[in-house]
Amino acid sequence: MKGTDNDLGLIPLTLQEILNFTSNNPDIDAQLKVSYIEIYNESVNDLLSKKKNLQIRDFRENGSKSIIIPDLTEKLVSSAKEAY
Repeated sequence: MKGTDNDLGLIPLTLQEILNFTSNNPDIDAQLKVSYIEIYNESVNDLLSKKKNLQIRDFRENGSKSIIIPDLTEKLVSSAKEAY
């Protein structure tokens, strides 16, 4: 996922692509927030704040369905290096 020293992995490449796209399209107003979780033995853990056993919730609004994790830490970033 993160790659090796000489080869970028999925996470850094995805972040770079998102940031390049938003910077090359000035009509798009976007903010990038990142969270890092670990799912291990049916436990969801927040890797940014060390919160353990977070609950996954089904969230429905305006007919759409999504999954949320209440109390998950989100950090606003402006570069792939900062997110990484």
